Amino acid sequence: MIEGICITADGWCREYTIDQVAYCFPPGGQRPPLEEHSETLAELGEIRGGMYAASVIGFIREEFGADAVRSLGTEGSTILSDTMGLSFDRIEVMWKEYLGREVDGGIQVDIVSIDVSGCG
Repeated sequence: MIEGICITADGWCREYTIDQVAYCFPPGGQRPPLEEHSETLAELGEIRGGMYAASVIGFIREEFGADAVRSLGTEGSTILSDTMGLSFDRIEVMWKEYLGREVDGGIQVDIVSIDVSGCG
């Protein structure tokens, strides 16, 4: 999640927003459970894990404010549920609803090119 804070500051990956990238991977929208994200970040890969984390951080900033993001930056993602005052499951549902509002479901993101060449 800490890496997500840095990526959120940029806001883009190629011509796509962070939320568009997070929405479009992996195929079928099967994102890893939020509660397990900090443990599975390495398995996702640097780019995918970073985009996923950045989207979650952007959601937290929009819904809970900068102080919540600041807490995650100083305390780490293990306190995510405590910081928000909600269960991981509820936060995840809210984040997915947020993505549904922010991203046109018909978007086609070239994830393969991003995996190969990065966001630059």
